[in-house]
This record gives sequence, structure tokens and C-alpha cells, in this order.
Amino acid sequence: MRLITGRVDVAAAGTRAQISSTKEKVLWIRFSAVFGNAAGVYYGDVTVSATAGKELRPPEDSEIHGLESQSEIKPWADAGGTIFLSDLYADADTNGDDIEYEALVV
Repeated sequence: MRLITGRVDVAAAGTRAQISSTKEKVLWIRFSAVFGNAAGVYYGDVTVSATAGKELRPPEDSEIHGLESQSEIKPWADAGGTIFLSDLYADADTNGDDIEYEALVV
């Protein structure tokens, strides 16, 4: 198990950027909008866009660490599934805005 951190630049708004090419299983991840971004940034799977994805605006962040099931959070692996870091993408409303991440992977 290891911690990976990074920053992704969305060079062209409306064109998703892959979070990482690392094909490791994600146990936990936090996305953060970068202070100084002009507008919202979004994260999600390959379908992410300004209309399909979780929006963040500085100084917001969002953690993903499981699936909600009967009022408790369970790790993805315990719930029978997982996601690879390479399956996550970002998009932005404005060219050059960034999203940061911290991920615990195996």
C-alpha cells in the first residue's frame, strides 16, 4: 500500500485529462480544487465533463473511500469492487485550471 499525490492540469476546458496512467487499485482518494482556479473543476470516470461529474470550486475538496451501505461507509474492496487510478479523469470550466489528488493505492 502506498500514497500517491499529484496535480492535473486541464489544458483545454471540455477536454478531459486522465488523473494518472497508474493502474493501481484505489482504496481512498481525495480531490481538491486548486486555489487560484478561475472556475469549477470536475472529476469522474471517462464520461466526466462540466455536466457529468462532481464539481469542486476552491477551496473545496472531496473524499471517496467507499460505498454507502446501510448508513456506513465500506471500503471498495470489501464491497466487492474497486476502481483503478487510471480510470479517473478531470475536466474544467476554464483552460488551465488544475485539480490535486491524494490517493491510497495497492
